[in-house]
Amino acid sequence: MIAKGFLVGCLSVVLACAPMSSAGTTSAVGQMQTKGTAEINGTPASPESTIFAGDRISTEKDTTVYLALSGGEQVLLPGESKALLRRADSQVTIRLERGALAVVGNASTSVVVEANGARIRASQAGSIFEVAIHDRRLEVFARKGAALVEAADRTVAVPEGKRLDATMSPSAQQGVAPASGSFETFMLLTGVAAGIAGLAMGIAAITRPNPNDCKAVSPSGQVTCP
Repeated sequence: MIAKGFLVGCLSVVLACAPMSSAGTTSAVGQMQTKGTAEINGTPASPESTIFAGDRISTEKDTTVYLALSGGEQVLLPGESKALLRRADSQVTIRLERGALAVVGNASTSVVVEANGARIRASQAGSIFEVAIHDRRLEVFARKGAALVEAADRTVAVPEGKRLDATMSPSAQQGVAPASGSFETFMLLTGVAAGIAGLAMGIAAITRPNPNDCKAVSPSGQVTCP
């Protein structure tokens, strides 16, 4: 009877703790602000949301999403983009599945972006870079500081003010594993003021002291500031 009572007691403790353990494994990575229409894991996002590792964020046309990561970095997703958030220890990885994004690196450990089988990260704290994908094409623009683009066959440093325009191998599109792709062709081009995917105004907004004063406008989905 004593043994049976002990087993029942242990089972009760396990059942009581199970939901707590499951919740404890969910990892918040930051906060999200939405101007327009976006979804988190297929569910409409509210104007302000907490985001977690494993969340998939997608944006509709004429939408701008800001992610304020717990490490101090900020990420901008324009309209018609989709990205998956992951975290291993303190490293946050954003897998760009469609469209574009920009990373404003305000931390010493930069977020890593996976796109078309390549891994993109800032070379130093305070760097700002933009990434866009179009089928097998990969664009990376280093707006401030250098960006490092790592593929299976080589690593390319994109200097400040330059843009990488690359075609990735077909296997990179499968997205089976990070850095699984390789460069078929790539070239460094002189960057333009607007960067890529029209992200310049969005970056200007989130780097302002009062980013809430800025708003997205149709039909471009860009951000204007007073």
